Amino acid sequence: MHTLLLPLLFLALPGDGPLVAPAPNADLGEVKSGPALKCEFELKHSETRGSIAITGVMSACGCSKLNVDRKLLEPGETAKLSVAINTLTQPEGPATWTCIVKYTHDADPTVRELVLTWKAKIVREITVVPPVLALSTGGDTARSHAITVTDRRATGGMTITKATCTNTKVTLDIRPLKSADTGTTQAIAVTIPGDLPTGSHDDIITLTTTDAACPELKIPLKIAKRAAGDVSVSPESPTVRFTKGQAEASVLVQLRAAGKPVSISKAECKQDGVTVKFSEGSGPAATARIVVNSAKAGAVGQADVTIHLAEPAGAVVVIPVSWYVP
Repeated sequence: MHTLLLPLLFLALPGDGPLVAPAPNADLGEVKSGPALKCEFELKHSETRGSIAITGVMSACGCSKLNVDRKLLEPGETAKLSVAINTLTQPEGPATWTCIVKYTHDADPTVRELVLTWKAKIVREITVVPPVLALSTGGDTARSHAITVTDRRATGGMTITKATCTNTKVTLDIRPLKSADTGTTQAIAVTIPGDLPTGSHDDIITLTTTDAACPELKIPLKIAKRAAGDVSVSPESPTVRFTKGQAEASVLVQLRAAGKPVSISKAECKQDGVTVKFSEGSGPAATARIVVNSAKAGAVGQADVTIHLAEPAGAVVVIPVSWYVP
């Protein structure tokens, strides 16, 4: 994978802070999905006095990884900010990303911000469904879920040769490669063991391929393991499935509590474009419909839906939902 170096425009414009970087809205051109999009920014201490301390770097995109190789700069010194973006979670077409560098100057303790923005056009040739595997599970029974990798390039033929996970309790089984008119597909079975500890687990699945242009694919794995006896959800990790041209789609989930009455008092999601409707009243099961508007939520994504229950009193269920527009 090649690193894209953004052009450096150190312009000391009036009102600029002592930390300078490339101009915003850098255009990285056309980027193929599959390999991570990597680029570098150079940051420079542009003044002749004092030290700059970089206190943080953040991005609104959870699919990006940011790293600064130096946190303290003397006059004239530079630091390198490396950015890596998971293209598998990006919708096809134009995309824009922004990151904020927070820093202080020892002559002024005020925290200042340097905003960097860049854009690219994503061309989706390699897809992974789901691009983020979010699972909710409970009990002591092992559960399996599938990841499907599709290569739509004319050359095709990319084969997954190895699959590993940062959580060593998770097992991965690579299925045979299949060919079709639309390209090649290969499935990987992901098995969550029944003895996985309760709580939240954030891990990464890495798929090694035979393709020199795309040697690795990385899929975030998020697991919420419930304690025995907790409220069960079916499906545990719902996926909202769109058809081409469809702007809004939904999925229905059902909640049960081992034969005890269940009723929902509130349901919410912090992700724009994701809404929840739920049944009123008490009964052996409660239902909630999760609705995704792709124009607001994006063509591909994952979010947590939080459901507060009146029965069992005080119970809260977090349901990871994912969606993908073909």
